[in-house]
Amino acid sequence: MQLFFQHIIILNKEVIKPHRTIGKKILDGSQKELLRVACETAHQHHECWDGNGYPSGLHEHAISIFARITMLADVYDALCSKRCYKEPWPQERVFEYIMSERAKAFDPILVDIFTQHEKDIHQIRERYLNTPNFHQQNFLKN
Repeated sequence: MQLFFQHIIILNKEVIKPHRTIGKKILDGSQKELLRVACETAHQHHECWDGNGYPSGLHEHAISIFARITMLADVYDALCSKRCYKEPWPQERVFEYIMSERAKAFDPILVDIFTQHEKDIHQIRERYLNTPNFHQQNFLKN
C-alpha cells in the first residue's frame, strides 16, 4: 500500500506541476498591475530561496516577494490539510518543517515573521476553514 501512495504522490506532482505555467498563460499580457503581479506569482511560487526550485531556478530576491509569500502559505496549507495520500500534519510538525526549510525553500525573514505569528496564523486558518462555502460566497459577491 505504501508503494501505491508513493506512486500517487509522484503522479500528483507531475499532473500538478504545469499549474504554474497554465496560471501564467491565463494571466499574462495584462496591463493591470494586480494581474501582472498575479502572473509573476503564479509562475514563480515553486521557486526556492536556495535556487533549487522550478521552473527557472531563481533564488533569493530574484523571486518576487509575492511568490515567496505564496509559496510559504501554500506549503503551510498543504501540510495542514488532508489529502488523498496523507492525513493533515499536526500544527507543531508543520512549523518544525517550515523552520527546517528556512533559507532553503523559504525566505528566512518570512519564516521568522511566520513563526512569530504561529498562533494567529492557525486561528485565521481555522476560522476560514470552518466557514461554510467561504470562497464561493466571496466570489459570488464580486
